[in-house]
Amino acid sequence: MTLADWLLDPPGPDELDASGCYSHKAIVELEAGLLNTVQTELETYDGQPAPVTMNPDDRWVLRSALQKAVRFEMPGHAAWVADQMYTLDRDGLLRRLGVIAIEDVFAGDLLATAQTLAVLGARDWRRSLGEQRVLRWLAGRLAEAHGDRSAAELLDSGHSDERVDWMDLDRLDESAMTRLVADPSQPFALRSAVAQLMAGPRFAFDKMPVTPTRTPTRLFQLLVEMGCTRWSLYAAARTCSLVRSGMWTQVAIADRWLREGTPSVVPGPEFEKTTIGGGVISSAIDGHTRPGRIALSRFGKLPRMVRLIDAATPETRKDVADYGVFYAEGAVLKNRVVWHAESQQVYEWLRLGPEFIRWRRPELAAELLPTVRAELGELNEIRRQVLEGVARGADRSARREEEVR
Repeated sequence: MTLADWLLDPPGPDELDASGCYSHKAIVELEAGLLNTVQTELETYDGQPAPVTMNPDDRWVLRSALQKAVRFEMPGHAAWVADQMYTLDRDGLLRRLGVIAIEDVFAGDLLATAQTLAVLGARDWRRSLGEQRVLRWLAGRLAEAHGDRSAAELLDSGHSDERVDWMDLDRLDESAMTRLVADPSQPFALRSAVAQLMAGPRFAFDKMPVTPTRTPTRLFQLLVEMGCTRWSLYAAARTCSLVRSGMWTQVAIADRWLREGTPSVVPGPEFEKTTIGGGVISSAIDGHTRPGRIALSRFGKLPRMVRLIDAATPETRKDVADYGVFYAEGAVLKNRVVWHAESQQVYEWLRLGPEFIRWRRPELAAELLPTVRAELGELNEIRRQVLEGVARGADRSARREEEVR
């Protein structure tokens, strides 16, 4: 039995603690095995550090570039970005690797995700082997993996479905919450929301109500009671403690897909990928970066985009270009692993944009992603122009400072 196969079994009684959760002792023993697999792979790894060509002001672009390199399965670019970030934004690199493992790889490569979490929790081990080298290898390892965004998509579903009444759900008692989360016949958006509420205020965001007395313990116990796999229990525990993201709560839904489903690989759509602005992939200039927001504003003024933006309700028009670029380009996985038909249903539903857009003319909704993808060449030219303008502005500021001196 391989390590990946063993991870898909539930834990034995001796792997649980007195409260009925997956024990710290079991986690430590599992991590020792995971780190051994990483060390074995590092023995033959000959990747060399890349010279730093970016600057500290580029850290948000670099964080975005690392995520896109993993989604598009570009290990060389991921390793290059990791080297830039290690010098300019080391803490950001460590956190981003953890987020990417859960948000974009997840069950697409069980071992890669688990290895990432183990490495991030082993500071002294990383340093003993050369931390930059380990993190460069890890970035490439994630980018070699096929992707799975199920945890992120399930989390979004709870916030996207207008039928979810967070206040009503927050008033449920603990037994009602556990029954709802454990019932696969309930809508996935409802189960997602309740699992998030059960985790307590530490993982609350947006407009979630906060009950300050809740802690994650009951949900961790429920995961064991539901028969979750070692992989899900480990991923949940370390995502909770290391990554500190609410995505860990969604294994309560996704684990059944691993136990009952058979993984298949669905290739993503092909589209233009180019590098700009010092060597980063163009899709990194997105709505989470300042130059990306400027570029999206200009992109939304193209005639084909104006037609679609006008088809949305006035309060959501500002989000059409950002959403369209995200789902047409930024969130695309080169190869998506689908474990269960339900995960594909979540994906298809979110692509219609319920989290962001309300349509006055819903018949045009299906045109958004093909239209954006057809205009990516124009968008990349706009991004290039914006970056050149930012660079010229920085040069002028530097000259003025020099003159003052």
